[in-house]
Amino acid sequence: MPGSADTRPVPACERPGPQPAGPGEDGLPGGLDYAALLDALAASGVLDTDPDDQASEEADREAAEAEGRVADADPAQVAAAAVEYMDPGPAQAGWLGVAAASARGPGE
Repeated sequence: MPGSADTRPVPACERPGPQPAGPGEDGLPGGLDYAALLDALAASGVLDTDPDDQASEEADREAAEAEGRVADADPAQVAAAAVEYMDPGPAQAGWLGVAAASARGPGE
């Protein structure tokens, strides 16, 4: 067919209908609601920052980085801390899946 020289065969699907999104660049499943995650983290108190004093917040962050007190967060631990502050629904289900995947362990 003209214009299809760069296409590849469509991958086979085990079931018909919409398929779940594959992992994103961050390695997490596609379609996660990051706004719901941030809202839940704020409700939990984890994101205890002062929006009126961003200069101080940034200075604290830079000092923590310089002192080696900053590390990448484990997405499963972040999700586990946040899901109890989310309303039931698709966003909570998605983040529960992230937390549960870590509980199963690698390769399980």
